[in-house]
Amino acid sequence: MKNIKKFILFHILKPIFLLIYKKHLPHFKTDFNCSPVFMILELPGGEEKWAGTKHRKAHLGNTHPWNRYFYRPLSTKPKTLKDIEKFLRKCEYLSDRETRSKDDFWEPPDIFEKRRKGDCEDHSIWAWRQLYELGFKARLVLGTVESHGHAWVHIYVNNRCYLLEATQKYSWFPKLSDYKASWSVQHSEGKKFLFCDHFDKINT
Repeated sequence: MKNIKKFILFHILKPIFLLIYKKHLPHFKTDFNCSPVFMILELPGGEEKWAGTKHRKAHLGNTHPWNRYFYRPLSTKPKTLKDIEKFLRKCEYLSDRETRSKDDFWEPPDIFEKRRKGDCEDHSIWAWRQLYELGFKARLVLGTVESHGHAWVHIYVNNRCYLLEATQKYSWFPKLSDYKASWSVQHSEGKKFLFCDHFDKINT
């Protein structure tokens, strides 16, 4: 019975899943030149729709100053998007109450990669930092998924926008219509950060 289930999963269901998934990544190979990463989906409308509106510096819930998340050395050195996905899948999703006995605590990436456990902000901040190290234009995004507070990452490539769901542990794609971006922050030149609001960019 176990072998039958394995056969069905890998030889029947997996090809069907991959066919459906690739439709959500029409430009992925051109933009990233690698095999599909199941944490990433292309957002419709291109970068312009997901650029947001520039805003003055905002406190989005971060526990530390923004530079604290970017200037402490990291011990992990992923070279590709696949490496980032592989690391995150080995991390355990736990609430801040479970890990820090607090309602909200944004773990710096250098600590998160040692503890390998945390919530959506912790996963996403680490991915955001690593994408920056790889040379990508990326933002930490705060918003809601099905009306629940959530954090994820946007990657901007060739005037397109991709959503990276850093907490996704399984190989199926999220429902994009459930994601409602509210705020985003992007590392800019030097030690500056660009803040944007997305209240006028609600998904359609």
